Amino acid sequence: MMAISPREQARAAASTTIFSTLEMLTFPANPSPGDTFTDGAVVWTFDGEKWVASNSIAGPTGPAGPPGPAGPPGPAGPTAIEQDEGFYF
Repeated sequence: MMAISPREQARAAASTTIFSTLEMLTFPANPSPGDTFTDGAVVWTFDGEKWVASNSIAGPTGPAGPPGPAGPPGPAGPTAIEQDEGFYF
């Protein structure tokens, strides 16, 4: 009998768990593109062809962060002469 490393055992267990979990999901019949289906912490979105899992359900938006540093000055704008509109300074 061949010994299996703990890493290989964990990988096999994870694959089996994912496969078993996916087998138990029952997606809605006749979905339209953009339809969603939530299972636990995973939101599935139908892209018109298949169901795609997102990372997880997002929590509330946090507070805004502090303002960033000022950026460098921009380039000088055109003068009235450069705009060729008949204005001369």
